[in-house]
Amino acid sequence: MPLALPLGIGIDHSPALIATAGIQSTLQNVNASWLTYDFNDDREDLVSQLINGHQVTHVFVYLVPKQLALLTVRAILTKLAGSGVVVCCHKFYPEYLTPARRDTLMELVVYDETS
Repeated sequence: MPLALPLGIGIDHSPALIATAGIQSTLQNVNASWLTYDFNDDREDLVSQLINGHQVTHVFVYLVPKQLALLTVRAILTKLAGSGVVVCCHKFYPEYLTPARRDTLMELVVYDETS
């Protein structure tokens, strides 16, 4: 029995970027969903969508410091980590969470419910 491809969920605020990512993932036979989301205004409760709707266990984040400092992003990342979702941040890291693990070679910091 072949292994099932993992399902990924890509999120960005740019509809054009999400459209391109969707096309590329389809061309590469990657099983992914793409979501356009306004992080400045968390009206649709992204955390509930990810945990309850998509049942995510890990979130990989690449946001610049200005984005990480947004109050809505802070609330989203804090809720995700506090709900047991493993949050992995690449290159830039939120200072409001305490890292559970670090990989300096890969520039990766991991946060979880202990953060």
